[in-house]
Amino acid sequence: MNFHFNLLAPIYNRLIKQRYPKELMENLDFNGEGKLLEIGGGTGRFAAYFLDKVHEVIIIEPAEKMLRQIHISYPEIEAIKGYAEELPFDDNSIDYVIVSDAFHHWSKQLDGLKEAYRVLKKDGFIAMEEIHPRTNWGRFIRWMEKLALMGSVFYTPEELMNLFSEVGFEIINNDWTRSPTYFVIARK
Repeated sequence: MNFHFNLLAPIYNRLIKQRYPKELMENLDFNGEGKLLEIGGGTGRFAAYFLDKVHEVIIIEPAEKMLRQIHISYPEIEAIKGYAEELPFDDNSIDYVIVSDAFHHWSKQLDGLKEAYRVLKKDGFIAMEEIHPRTNWGRFIRWMEKLALMGSVFYTPEELMNLFSEVGFEIINNDWTRSPTYFVIARK
């Protein structure tokens, strides 16, 4: 999987459009304090929206060349090589976890969600945006990633919310009426 993202890193920001995280900004109570962790943060451009909303922004990213892009573009973001399934943080140490268009790339998705739950403080939030696999665009992305042998596993909104509940999260907001993505926001 890292092969694909190392290959794409230099052109990723030009190739993949980034949507402003309006729903997350409206639904989460940012007060300029706390730590925000983005898991699978790519080039850092999504996490950069939150730099003035929290005290500290951290990205966990497995692809070396994506990490380099973060260091070049956003030196104020702490970028760490790592995986969702093995987060290098203490229990109850993070206020917000965000995942934008990355969950379907995690190799052990349930384990990654359990790790997010572990590192979140009590009443901390996780916000996830994913591609809806039943939209036309979602079907196209699934097909393209299958052809590229990426091993991606996509969930419908209902399936993802069930995973969140299984881990112990309380769903506080979701929207799957948008296309081609949907989001889920939950609290620990």
